[in-house]
Amino acid sequence: MPTAPEALVIGAGVGGLAAALALAGRGLRVRVLEAGPRPGGKAGVVVLDGVEVDTGPSVLTLPEVFARLFARVGRPLAEAVQLRPLDPGFRYRWADGAQLDVAHHPDQTLAAVRAAFGAQAEGELAAFLAYSASIWQAAAPHFVYGPAPTWAAMAGLALRHTGALLAVDPLRSMGGGIDRWVREPHLRLLLRRYATYNGSDPRQAPATLNCIAHVELALGGYGVEGGIFALVKAMVEAIEAAGGVVETNAPVARLLVEGGRVVGARCADGAMHRAAVVVVNADVGAFSGGLLPEATPHLPAPAAPSMSGWTGLLAAALGPARLPHEVLFPADYAEEFADIFDRDRPPQDPTVYLCAQARCHGRAGWPGAEPVFLMANAPAEPAAGPREPAVWAALEARVEARLRAAGLWGAADRLLWRRDPGQLAAQLPGSRGAIYGAASNDRFAAFKRPPNRVGGLGGLYLASGSAHPGGGLPMVALSGMAAADCAAGELGLPPSGPGGEVNVQRLYPLVLALVAALIGLGAPPAAAAGELAPGRYGMELVVATFARVPVLGESRGSSVSLLLVDLTEGPDGQLRATQQVCAVEMRGAGERAQMRLSDGFLRAQGKKTWTLRLAEDGAMVADLGVDHVGFVPSGRDSPVPKRATDPGVIDWDKDGRPGATILLRAPVLGDVELYVAQRAHVRLRGRASPEGGAEGAVEVLRFEQHTIGSSHRLFDTSPEMWPDPASSGFALWPAPPGTGCGGLRAARCGGDTGGCAR
Repeated sequence: MPTAPEALVIGAGVGGLAAALALAGRGLRVRVLEAGPRPGGKAGVVVLDGVEVDTGPSVLTLPEVFARLFARVGRPLAEAVQLRPLDPGFRYRWADGAQLDVAHHPDQTLAAVRAAFGAQAEGELAAFLAYSASIWQAAAPHFVYGPAPTWAAMAGLALRHTGALLAVDPLRSMGGGIDRWVREPHLRLLLRRYATYNGSDPRQAPATLNCIAHVELALGGYGVEGGIFALVKAMVEAIEAAGGVVETNAPVARLLVEGGRVVGARCADGAMHRAAVVVVNADVGAFSGGLLPEATPHLPAPAAPSMSGWTGLLAAALGPARLPHEVLFPADYAEEFADIFDRDRPPQDPTVYLCAQARCHGRAGWPGAEPVFLMANAPAEPAAGPREPAVWAALEARVEARLRAAGLWGAADRLLWRRDPGQLAAQLPGSRGAIYGAASNDRFAAFKRPPNRVGGLGGLYLASGSAHPGGGLPMVALSGMAAADCAAGELGLPPSGPGGEVNVQRLYPLVLALVAALIGLGAPPAAAAGELAPGRYGMELVVATFARVPVLGESRGSSVSLLLVDLTEGPDGQLRATQQVCAVEMRGAGERAQMRLSDGFLRAQGKKTWTLRLAEDGAMVADLGVDHVGFVPSGRDSPVPKRATDPGVIDWDKDGRPGATILLRAPVLGDVELYVAQRAHVRLRGRASPEGGAEGAVEVLRFEQHTIGSSHRLFDTSPEMWPDPASSGFALWPAPPGTGCGGLRAARCGGDTGGCAR
């Protein structure tokens, strides 16, 4: 028998692949066993008349989650898949003939609302977006990115941060929260639709779920070049590149238990696979269904399933360009939820969703036709068994009638494929065809969802939409990473590396520009040996990061700093550097916010000196010393201020504000000033380059930072940040004698005084 993998993953859905990738990033040997003929799970594909098309999720939100995941193996997301911002992305149609196109940028969406429904509706949606952003900021750390919530943890939160707990609006229903801010009837329906993003009922689901509107309307939804399945393929490729194995057509019949611990799995063909830890990417109902009945006492009681759906693929004749996504509402949207959750039947007048895969994902079609994905919400199958096929045939007929009446299903169009909830239930044992695991139809749903580690059974972990934090592409990816981190912790591995959830640096992307790099950067390949000579140099430092920013949520960005460096030889023969910051450019968050530093901020940095020395391994090392920004310390270890009134705070950039000021233009909220104080100590480590310069990495020896105030209270909380090492780097190159900042900018940036592109 071959050497057993250290980690075994059952199921190659997105959650399982995310777990496998995160575990492979820890250096573990990973084997993934998938029952079906291809990976992907619900994010699957089918080949119709020679054309591959997606059959599952059709929009990607929170791409930073996947950027963090790929960072586990040192791969930038941009190298794995190409995202497609869609503008406009969605077209909503109401039964009364009203229509609204939703853009990628919230400001454009608000303008479209004003044109369609008036200035008052625009103001209502703007207020709702600020409300939903505040929910996301308060809820995401505890219900999405953190471990599975517990009553004890929430009690502690209530004592420490009562405002954060109240900000998630836990006592209202989702619909009640919407109606509090929005009176315009069309917008009320649009916002209620976000309950279906996790298969829930807006009449019963907690208002906390209104943060979903922020994720899509403010943070943006994306297409993926080549289809969502391109993301699945990229994950598989990254796992295999890290030494893992993804095996398809390998259904698991039973998990193996020895001494109260899960130690592997037996496949249907009798093959045995043993491992130190086992991650299961399946609905939790699969355990009682035969996978491991012993696990049932260790899991929460089964909750009511989320929605399912009837889905189909249309070969639609080419014509006027379609929008990526369209939604057709019925005359009485509330009746759809009543049909599904109260009457347990398919909606008699269904909402119909379409995704034009060519426009959304660049998917190729057939001669004269393009692939269009169709979906209508439906209840999961009953626990007693599936419904009669005629029930789903009737729903399909209602979908077709709705689309033909709207002019979206023409005489030449052909339905090439369909899947009803019964067929989905057969494909995914234990799920009853539910797409998102359990519904979130009460305020305690988050506490009832199974955690990622199964207590009472060592070695067993859960990564799926039915486990924490829930369903949807980014959520199941987070579930996989959380399961992997729990498993790695049991094995005694150190905290996760880039993209991890453990011990992340609490940094802020704009403040990073002060020291140009405050986190570990991926060192480029060693260059040819050489020596630095005294003289004038230009230096560029690119720090790519993932940030969790108050109100705006998660974003990917980078700071690009251009510095003028003079090297001189000291009496001891060592090189001493004097640096001056010439330009700083903030990139990456521009689709959600524009960030910039004032001229006063740049001037306040002044000049700085440091020494280069040669390490034993031949690397050049430079200790940049300790930087204090926004305050004057009273001693070596005096605390960094947390409030503007704390001792030591100064007007660092002389603009009449406390600390150091960062400028931010945020969607909906407009211009915001952030006031910060920080202490940082970094060290450069690099090697000479063939061009007579140097390149290398940065080590963070110490970092403490606080947001001590802002012009908008929603931004008063200090954010978090973690690195994207593979997209970061720095370079030092010789500059002609006499070159100043202006000349350096002209040579490097084409005269741009605001910053440089690498």
